Amino acid sequence: MSKSVESITKALKLKADPKENALTFRVGVKKHTLPFEVRALVSGEFLFVHIPPSAGIMKITPDGLVPVSNTADATAAVASFRKSRKRGGARRARAASAGAEVPDAMRELLKSLPKGYKLVHAPGEEPRLVKSRTRKTTSSAATRAKAAPAPVVKKAPAKAAAKPAARKAGRPMGRPKSK
Repeated sequence: MSKSVESITKALKLKADPKENALTFRVGVKKHTLPFEVRALVSGEFLFVHIPPSAGIMKITPDGLVPVSNTADATAAVASFRKSRKRGGARRARAASAGAEVPDAMRELLKSLPKGYKLVHAPGEEPRLVKSRTRKTTSSAATRAKAAPAPVVKKAPAKAAAKPAARKAGRPMGRPKSK
């Protein structure tokens, strides 16, 4: 099903993040901030701006911003605004480092480090040995159990126990017996 540029623009209004007082206007040498809530999405080649009551998708070109008028460009803009659901690219970083191999000579040198120390190297510095930080391991459940007091169970008063018995006898509660 083909979507129109208008329907794509309406859908992008909900995805854009609102920013207060983001619109400025320069008059002479003085810069004025306009009190509008602006919603915007930016990618490498597209810009979506929503200033109530209108919105538009713009294509970034070397000549400036050009309004998007065909559905193919609008669909490409939506695809470029999508955010990755991955957490900071951790998978890619692990995959790239997994491919590197440590030479045998380096492994032997690393094995010769004293226990409790690690090798640190900062840009512009000589490599040096630093004492490793040892962390205490405590289970979070045990920590919570120590911090939270045991619940107190109270018994119901004796009068409250007698009231349900009166109800079972067929008498309504709160009214005197009729003669």
